[in-house]
Amino acid sequence: MSRGAVDMTHVRIQINRAQFAAFFAGVMMMSATLAVEAASPGALDSSFGRAGVIVSSGGPEVFNLADVVVQPDGKIVGVGSCAVASVDFCLVRYQSNGSLDPTFGTAGTVVTDFSNGSDIAVGALVQPDGRIVVGGFTDELVSAFARYLPNGAPDPSFGVNGKATFDVPATREIIRDIALQADGKIVAVGNADLDFLALRLNGNGSVDPTFGGNGFVVTNIGIADEAKAVDIQPDGRIIVAGRTDQAPTRFGVVRYTIQGALDITFGGDGIATVEFGQGDVAFSLTLQPDGKIVVAGSTVTEGASKSAVARLNTDGALDPTFSGDGKAITDAVPGNEQVQKVEIDSGGRIVAAIGTPEQQNSFTVSRYNANGSSDTSFGNGGIVNTDISGGAFTRAAVLYGDKLVVAGEGQNVLGIRLARYNLLSTPSASSDFDGDGLGDATVFRPSQGTWFTVNSIDGTVSINQFGLNGDLPVDGDFDGDGLSDLAVFRPSDGGWFIRRSSNPTNFISVSFGQNGDRPVASDYDKDGKTDIAVWRPSTGTYIVLRSSDTQSSFFAFPFGKAGDIPLSSAAQ
Repeated sequence: MSRGAVDMTHVRIQINRAQFAAFFAGVMMMSATLAVEAASPGALDSSFGRAGVIVSSGGPEVFNLADVVVQPDGKIVGVGSCAVASVDFCLVRYQSNGSLDPTFGTAGTVVTDFSNGSDIAVGALVQPDGRIVVGGFTDELVSAFARYLPNGAPDPSFGVNGKATFDVPATREIIRDIALQADGKIVAVGNADLDFLALRLNGNGSVDPTFGGNGFVVTNIGIADEAKAVDIQPDGRIIVAGRTDQAPTRFGVVRYTIQGALDITFGGDGIATVEFGQGDVAFSLTLQPDGKIVVAGSTVTEGASKSAVARLNTDGALDPTFSGDGKAITDAVPGNEQVQKVEIDSGGRIVAAIGTPEQQNSFTVSRYNANGSSDTSFGNGGIVNTDISGGAFTRAAVLYGDKLVVAGEGQNVLGIRLARYNLLSTPSASSDFDGDGLGDATVFRPSQGTWFTVNSIDGTVSINQFGLNGDLPVDGDFDGDGLSDLAVFRPSDGGWFIRRSSNPTNFISVSFGQNGDRPVASDYDKDGKTDIAVWRPSTGTYIVLRSSDTQSSFFAFPFGKAGDIPLSSAAQ
């Protein structure tokens, strides 16, 4: 270790109670506290359903799930089509703990009939006031929309008795997705015959004639086009993504102005395409806070479809800072797969829910760093695979807070399937070095630069030499793997030395702080990793180095005054 510090492989010793007492005689021991079980990013949320998973009919036995949304109160609504007397729009609501919500519709279920034939719901959104909008189409290929009050009742202020339809003249139309503008207007996209279709409704369900002159826009890109997803930029411009058959089939991305005209600042003519290989289809898109556009779906390579993610700059060009050329292909499971939904989490990482047609017993989620590389702190090398009883096929997902809900339907046994994941590490116990969710009694002996830890999991003692006389021990999980790391702060020069549990054969050193600073490491940017931070007594200022952007920036704020003792340094 640099600067004279020694890093050696730890030693584990089994001791009995008498030896325990003798071993720690004259040594101040840190108290061990109970805490919730530590879990790495991507772990199932045990507070939801049964160990994070719901297997439920949740209404009519035949339920084809299409989308999932979350209301402001945390309740989860699954949307799709179900077979009763005919095929109709169907909604099922769950409480935040995963139980069916009996206050919604009839025993948690709402059914809406538009026609004598089949009514197919494909997309949903939740307004800020909690009302739910669902879009789809009828078997007459007419666009259909419904809006519900938060309790599931039809909203009488929308259309006729909560329902509205629209027929683009002389075309067969299929709606695939809907989005909400800041002014309350509703944008729906899909295809009119073999072209992209975008239409807009006013908040009361009537057609908005200010959009495209008659409420809709039809855009031809290639031989056969299908719009699959829509999102709205903060400035009101509308992004639509799907597929376009241009031999080969590619991702097709279109941007419209708020009036519905093609935005020529995007791709030169309002249109951008992305080619991975063959059979490229975009199923989802989302916008990053910096305005870049993430589009995800599938591509065919070596005879199978694989997950494909692309990132575009605001002008429609591929972003070369993402995976080197703006494109990333992931082989998450054997056989065919496709990204059904893509989201951006609080740390700026890209989360993709993957449908796996040939692996019909599981949900699959992958996560990418902002640069397009797999986030190895998430699940197993960036991928989480969850076995679901009765089989499951991913249809949709929604991110809210630091939770991800993945929704689908049973394959071997009918019914809805839901799973909720924690995207960040759940809080670990203080000084939990063995990963059992309990704090481990730990002392740092400055005179020897040595750590002594009693592992609560098996009663052994670990001895690690790491640090120098004069260093201060710091408790934290700097790599986000749910285990505490050996870390010291050197007050003489503001140096940090960290041996991460995820890579114990090496260590990192960071210069952050100055003589007299106090270490106050904690997770300040909510990315599941402890941030390097100091409190400066001379000015009463916290200074934090962000782990969420690979320690490339810091922020500071005043709190306290000279003579105060910051919490993380209370034992110093």
